[in-house]
Amino acid sequence: VAALPYRPFSELPPSYTVRRLKEISPNGKYLAFNGYHRLEDAQGYSYREKGLWVYDRQTQAIKKLLGDEESISSLSWSSDSRQLAVARGRVDKLKQIVIDVETGEATDSEG
Repeated sequence: VAALPYRPFSELPPSYTVRRLKEISPNGKYLAFNGYHRLEDAQGYSYREKGLWVYDRQTQAIKKLLGDEESISSLSWSSDSRQLAVARGRVDKLKQIVIDVETGEATDSEG
């Protein structure tokens, strides 16, 4: 019987749901994905926080990089795994930003 393929996104805590975009960093340290984090408020009501997240596979820490105010259409890692390029917005008005994964600082790709 052949071994099943390893699925790195199965490492995420169960309160996170990956939507359609997911990318493993070139060095294998990070998992970037757009999706949901299921939470509960003080009264016990559950809700979903949408966003672009990065998971550090070594520390198991998850950081929210962007909210879901605009749809994200693509993700792409820099070769050194330090930055994530994101295309977001409407199809007729896409905007590319670059995010420093460690600091969370986002800049327009032109600036």
